[in-house]
Amino acid sequence: MVDNFQKYYCPSEYVTIDEQLLAFRGKCPFRKYIPSKPAKYGIKTFALDDPRTVYTLNLESYISVYNPTDHTKLVMLLKMLFCD
Repeated sequence: MVDNFQKYYCPSEYVTIDEQLLAFRGKCPFRKYIPSKPAKYGIKTFALDDPRTVYTLNLESYISVYNPTDHTKLVMLLKMLFCD
């Protein structure tokens, strides 16, 4: 599905990274709990969006445990968003 996002659309000069929590209460090893969100449980995703048209160019789920002092997994995720 994401291949079609990229295949049929040419983004503008600006793109943004949007962090989302997709509401999900089922059993899943990478389900996150974020108390500040309206839906406190869910699957955390990052989307590469074109802000002018609100079009999603790429989408990746964050399936690792986040460690604020170790940014290597986050950097790898951002590379996947831009390079795929």
